[in-house]
Amino acid sequence: MRCATLAGLLRQRGAEVVFVCRELDGNYCDWLEAQGHAVHRLPVPAIGEPLDGRLAHATWLGVTQARDSAETREALAGGTWDWLIVDHYGLDAEWETAMRPTARRIMAIDDLADRRHDVDLLLDQNVVEGVNDRYLGRVPEHCGLLLGPAFALLQAVYAQLHQASRSRATPMRRLFIFFGGVDPQNLTGLALQAVRILGRTDLTVDAVIGANNPHANVIRRVAAEVPQVRLHYNLPSLAPLMAEADLAIGAGGTASWERCCLGLPSLIITFAANQVPLAVGLSNLCLARWLGEAGKIDAQVLSHAISEALDDEALLEYSVRCHALVDGRGAERAISVMQASGDLEMHLRPAIAGDEKLLLRWANDPLVRRNAFDQNAIDSATHHLWFRDRLSEVDRFRIFIAETQLGIPVGQVRFERQKSYWSIDYSLDAAFRGAGLGKRLLGDALAELARQEPNSQLLARVKLTNHPSRRVFESLGFVSSNKGGIMVFSRAAADQGEN
Repeated sequence: MRCATLAGLLRQRGAEVVFVCRELDGNYCDWLEAQGHAVHRLPVPAIGEPLDGRLAHATWLGVTQARDSAETREALAGGTWDWLIVDHYGLDAEWETAMRPTARRIMAIDDLADRRHDVDLLLDQNVVEGVNDRYLGRVPEHCGLLLGPAFALLQAVYAQLHQASRSRATPMRRLFIFFGGVDPQNLTGLALQAVRILGRTDLTVDAVIGANNPHANVIRRVAAEVPQVRLHYNLPSLAPLMAEADLAIGAGGTASWERCCLGLPSLIITFAANQVPLAVGLSNLCLARWLGEAGKIDAQVLSHAISEALDDEALLEYSVRCHALVDGRGAERAISVMQASGDLEMHLRPAIAGDEKLLLRWANDPLVRRNAFDQNAIDSATHHLWFRDRLSEVDRFRIFIAETQLGIPVGQVRFERQKSYWSIDYSLDAAFRGAGLGKRLLGDALAELARQEPNSQLLARVKLTNHPSRRVFESLGFVSSNKGGIMVFSRAAADQGEN
């Protein structure tokens, strides 16, 4: 569903999009075609097909990565694609490297951080412990990272309803139940049994059954015994029902961000190991209440949890936090990175205290450290003291952050006043490298410094091997000299060169 969301928005912006899917049980090939997408269908694996046992989710692929990559290359033959987007827990760097001849750039969507990737961009929309570090050593140093729920891939309707979403109040009277398209352990039926035990006639219940739910008949029988339950099938979007609900019961997958976007507090039951880290993260941040894993929760326990939640004013605070965290524009942000070019709209602003973690992440980017004169990683305590001092000494330091119109940080430029000149340091977020934005970033910052500090002298020191930065300084009219293997670039601030 998240890939379909991304594909739909890309297509609206003029891209040609095709899907490659294997016809395993429960596939959505027909549904994708009904949405107007072209689908290349890979064949069903033979019984006893060999599998790679190296990855935790290798069985989900149905074949070896070698076979899958070969069949995917054949399906996409006839040209080089601008982007190949892979969203599969059973694929890693082996498959991605094999697909390099097929696409100019590759993007992975991941949640687990349990394997290596050979990609140019990686999106993980989740909030889990150590989110900024969990892909260190698992992606190439040039790989851009789109991390956190700001990049949650939600249908456009969620952003629309986000603006108009209402405040909840106790007692809650409308319950929404959804456990995904398949719900293998029939948690929908369990939730309905809990509602029946609850016996609250003042409660309206909307339960959604996915198209591939094998327990649909059992769920219908349970629902028939609870008059206030309404069943829904094959909905184009869950958003309208979520917007009307006061409380949700569901799993720990993508729907978590849909609920957050609409400020809908939720009770989570996980039914797969890969859902647990997200459920824990949401619970720790008071964005949802994780009840535990399926198999450890019975109808009586769930009924008691629902009863408590309906009158729990603390969940109203959960609603406010959820609404503030996710605005529904994650797909737009992801696409703005994918389609970034030299004419990307962005603006410059001074750094603020809230930028501390962002600047530390940029400073410890592997490529930035490799190009730095001191290549050791910077610890957070040292960086905190350094950053606090820089923000307070406004006469000596200027730190600017460039952002897109959607608020995505693009890069930073730092000026430090020396005796007779201002020294320069700049870096781009890895996600925006290769888009020709270095000159724009530095040029805009130089213009702002010239406005604040006219007639200043500028100087930058760059490693001889750092060719991209050398080209940027040269294009902005800096004069260079080689001093002991270090390129020194100098210029007057008022001299805008070829900007």
